[in-house]
Amino acid sequence: MTPLPSNLYPSALFEDRKPVPNLMIRLNAPEQEPSAFDPTVCKTEFEKNLVYLPSCFLLFFANNIDRFHIRNITLFGTNPFAYPALESALALFAAKPVHVGMCLFPNQLPDKNPQYLDKMNTLFYRLGPFSGENEISKTFRSLPEEITLLRSLNPSLEIRAILYVSDFCLKNLDRVIHLVENAGFDHLDFFSPNLYINLLNQNEKDLCVQNLVPSKEEIKSLEKDFWNILEQRWFETHLFDLNLCRRQMERVIQFFGAIRGLGEFAPPFCRASRVSFFIEPTGEVRTCPYQKIVGNLRSHSLVQISESEELKLFQANLNLAKSPICPSCPGAYPHLLWKTR
Repeated sequence: MTPLPSNLYPSALFEDRKPVPNLMIRLNAPEQEPSAFDPTVCKTEFEKNLVYLPSCFLLFFANNIDRFHIRNITLFGTNPFAYPALESALALFAAKPVHVGMCLFPNQLPDKNPQYLDKMNTLFYRLGPFSGENEISKTFRSLPEEITLLRSLNPSLEIRAILYVSDFCLKNLDRVIHLVENAGFDHLDFFSPNLYINLLNQNEKDLCVQNLVPSKEEIKSLEKDFWNILEQRWFETHLFDLNLCRRQMERVIQFFGAIRGLGEFAPPFCRASRVSFFIEPTGEVRTCPYQKIVGNLRSHSLVQISESEELKLFQANLNLAKSPICPSCPGAYPHLLWKTR
């Protein structure tokens, strides 16, 4: 057989490049992290002393999109709109074949209209976990106006709601779903509250359970009436993929049951450690936002970190069932978060 000419294909095609389709970048974070009790709620007192990701890293990320076959970039932080180089970051990523999303909290849009949102594909609003009526009212008071503004700036923008479910939320689920629909969201996902129940001291654990977790009797009732809940009229709206919604709600109820001692919470197969990079503002790199640091961009390139023995050892030894973090991870939905494109 005649060998193919050596110059027929670019040499890059023969390079051993590891695909890492998901890049998650925390643009800013407080110098002192908020309490583990409720990290899903924005702590305004921490916004005064934020650490910002050096803007020089943004060009580096853009140049590595092809090398790592990155297809999804998600930006977030304590307040991502406070990041000075946000517009430049979006412009860099817009020139690449990637899907760009941002996670934010309600009431974080800047005063001036952020025209650069036309370079973004998806916004994820983090809602809850709610422990009372005042929190719900405060969250949804200005959301319809906020989403209307976003639609005017970018009509093709997908706006999704991530609801961190709590006991109070479950008891008022019809009202919460109605508010989400009226606010103008495209989709609603259910997540467990981000408790890290195995990492807290006893006082924090008791406070978590008291404020957010249903009682044993209520959990048993939820399990018994599960299908009746899904047949409620509000699940027939455009907000839901019913099959995905069912799996998410099942895991939320299972999570609460495990906390109350009604069984084990077995995390599903999660590909995050093999298909994701999570970048901290300090340059630290993780493969999951909740797991250990495997390198730092201030001392090593992303390629060096991806090929390091430390990363390979972490991936080989990660046991989802025995990890103190994985069972209480709010993102334990690999079919939703860690999809490859």
